[in-house]
Amino acid sequence: MARVGLLTFSDGRDFVHADIKAFSLDVESRITEALEQAGHEVIRAAEPIWTNTMATTEARRVADARPDLTIFNYAVWAFPHFSMLAAAASPGPLLLFSNIDPQFPGMVGMLAAGGGLDQIGRAHTRVWVTWPTRRCGTEFWRRSGPPLPCRPCRAVPSAGSAAARWGCTPRWRTPISG
Repeated sequence: MARVGLLTFSDGRDFVHADIKAFSLDVESRITEALEQAGHEVIRAAEPIWTNTMATTEARRVADARPDLTIFNYAVWAFPHFSMLAAAASPGPLLLFSNIDPQFPGMVGMLAAGGGLDQIGRAHTRVWVTWPTRRCGTEFWRRSGPPLPCRPCRAVPSAGSAAARWGCTPRWRTPISG
């Protein structure tokens, strides 16, 4: 199957990052588990990214593994410039992913990062999902039955067929960027 890079982004303030790190890692573990159950190899960053240096260093480390797709995971709010730095070090297709959790503003972090990537012309696809149970995470990654009432994505040209293999479920009619 495919090799997938996974970078989880966190808040850049050390005292906030310390409080939300466990939640971010839990979401990252769910994504990893779902992908591995589907037969994919997952290359994870060493820890959630919360500094400029980490954004570049971890993105380069993951990119060295030559993933077919790199997922930028936003379980919580993250400064958008982290994503822009990581995108500069990630040559392949990008998928911005967020869970929807009313306690943590991951969706806001993903939208801010996506806006930044739009401004610099970096193609990407955005996906979000509600995870009330672990089962939804696994269903989300299966092509046959995503839990959201959406169509499979048509990846942007730079994402090519790698993103299409995921059966991603964006909630818009056309790709964001291109």
